[in-house]
Amino acid sequence: MNILSKISPPATLLLLSTSARMRSLLKLTLMDLVLKGVLKLEIKHQELEQARRKIAVWYVCQGRNFERYRPPKPYELIFLQPFYEEPIRVTFRDLVRVAFRNARGIDLFKRSVIKSEGIEQYVTRSFWKKLYGGHSLTKEGIGLQKQLISHLADVDRNMNHFFQTDPKSALHLLINLRGNILLLKNVQFKLIESLDYQQLVQQYQFDYSADWKFYESMFFEKMWLDFFDLSITEF
Repeated sequence: MNILSKISPPATLLLLSTSARMRSLLKLTLMDLVLKGVLKLEIKHQELEQARRKIAVWYVCQGRNFERYRPPKPYELIFLQPFYEEPIRVTFRDLVRVAFRNARGIDLFKRSVIKSEGIEQYVTRSFWKKLYGGHSLTKEGIGLQKQLISHLADVDRNMNHFFQTDPKSALHLLINLRGNILLLKNVQFKLIESLDYQQLVQQYQFDYSADWKFYESMFFEKMWLDFFDLSITEF
């Protein structure tokens, strides 16, 4: 579906679910920035003296594409703003805490996502919906929702198989999904490591827009593969 290569994971989630929670929208926004190489994940093991064991602490810092990712989408600034001030490294938990504060509530955040991603024609928000941070879908939006659910379910059933047996089809789907791969429930993300990206793009001619260059980072900054399942519980 062409629309999946044009809109971000939080926008897609709003189309898939009219009851999308704030923490899910924020998680997808942050992990999309990591996939695009705008932000980078690092891990540091700290020793707990009393427990005599080490714990893993996740940090977020500027990624390889931070400087050239301009302009960012307005709703992404809740995560990016601290890094514009200075090249800091901040714990994942602290960054999430700052993002919740900067978002200023689900109503404003949803409004920013809807406008930034250009999905106004699919979403409607009455006074009461706005008051409680909700939204509904237009007739066109309901039709698109059905298509998205069917398409993503089909991809989810076949993606692991493609990783293992048909790398060309796997990469084609990744190019079309971009960050929306994060919405798949059954994909084994570690299988992305099995793709020889450089060889595939040299061997086949894929049709992709300029912004795919950011998503190429998922093949070179692979720390997110270990982190993704953990990030669900961190929010």
